[in-house]
Amino acid sequence: MRDALGPEGDRPRRARGRITKVVAVRSNGEGALAPDRLTLVGDGKPGNTDSPPRFNEPAGIHVVGDKAYVADTNNHLIREVDLKKRTVRTIKISGLSSPLTAISSKPTFRNLVNVALDATPLAASGTLNVEFKLNLPAGTKVDISSPMVYLVEGYDGNRAMCFENFGELYGGKKLQLPLDKLKAAKKLKLSVEYYPCTEGAGICQVKSQSWEIPVTFGAQGKSELKLETRSQ
Repeated sequence: MRDALGPEGDRPRRARGRITKVVAVRSNGEGALAPDRLTLVGDGKPGNTDSPPRFNEPAGIHVVGDKAYVADTNNHLIREVDLKKRTVRTIKISGLSSPLTAISSKPTFRNLVNVALDATPLAASGTLNVEFKLNLPAGTKVDISSPMVYLVEGYDGNRAMCFENFGELYGGKKLQLPLDKLKAAKKLKLSVEYYPCTEGAGICQVKSQSWEIPVTFGAQGKSELKLETRSQ
């Protein structure tokens, strides 16, 4: 492990929140973890490919020499990570097959709380900047190294989807959306998943919320949108 990961004490661990990476953290020798982290494999996007290496919520890891064996839970796969080369190989077990025929990178959300908002006029061009204010449970905070997963869906007057965008935000950054591609929408649905963790204990929860917003577009419309989560 020392040759593969650097200083003695570095160990591969699963990431917090919606897990798409295998990272290494360093122990201080007294059971605590150093704040710096090293991504071993994974580009931060969910998937099941070896190259680029992508995971979908790996939930277990076992290290043998320079290899780490990862239980890639939502892909129903076992992945072998070469810690020196930082490459991934999917292990195929004879007689077993995944119940999934394909893995979509579009996020899904657990225990989603939906909030309906009043109609909002938006600008007809430029960029829509969306800011999320998270009302966290008492005694928790959001780890800045864990992403907030988002999904934006736009629906036209016939309730058909006319816009879709998804990804991850880190460190409280604003979501930026192109208004010219949103103009066909009569309603926007924005969904997020975030991970408040108990301070000091490292125990994290999964919280999800969506907002449904009727929208219009015009010269006097807004280019800033602030959305606030409800306490759960």
